Amino acid sequence: MSRSGMPGVRTPGGDGTEYEPKLLERVPADAVVALSFGGTQKLVDQLERRIPLDQIAGQVEKATGVSVGGILDAFSGEGIVYVRPAGTAPEVTIALAPPDPDKVWETLDRLAHTLAQQSGSTVRTVTEDGREVSLVQVDGVTARYARLDGDTVILTTGVTGIRDFAADGDKLDSSDAFERAADAVGLGDRTGGFLYVDVDGLRLHLGRRRPGA
Repeated sequence: MSRSGMPGVRTPGGDGTEYEPKLLERVPADAVVALSFGGTQKLVDQLERRIPLDQIAGQVEKATGVSVGGILDAFSGEGIVYVRPAGTAPEVTIALAPPDPDKVWETLDRLAHTLAQQSGSTVRTVTEDGREVSLVQVDGVTARYARLDGDTVILTTGVTGIRDFAADGDKLDSSDAFERAADAVGLGDRTGGFLYVDVDGLRLHLGRRRPGA
């Protein structure tokens, strides 16, 4: 992160596993935070060995309707989480490209139906730009989720989050701010993961949200 508060990238020390961050190419250019991860199957395997899953699996499945294994599978491939300015609350989006997208989709859909039932709401399916999008409202927050191109699962709190991710247009990896930050840390075509933060963009968005700002 630069001292001036300008956009910066941090690349964490990893276990030697690298991947090509293809999902980054779809992230809209106005994202102010982006966390990319991938090649995490080794980490998932380590967690399964270190955490007493047998002791907590039943509690997790009872609370969420999905298994611990199903949750871990969702993060065993490439993924990206990013934040964009969006009115009074920021949009948070997560896109996943797991090894088994069918299984991850079933896990996400089951989780959505469980949360909907617990909150007294329902999961609705609508058509947006020719694709099926499911909506679930929990605690006043509406989340949308869908499958893109068969192998990508996306979940977002933004009204246009799925559309903007799927559409052509200005993307984060081609923005001047991101390119400068990536060059500063030598971010190449392959990475062990990275965190991008546009500090000035965050401050500007948070300032607009404060009463009287």
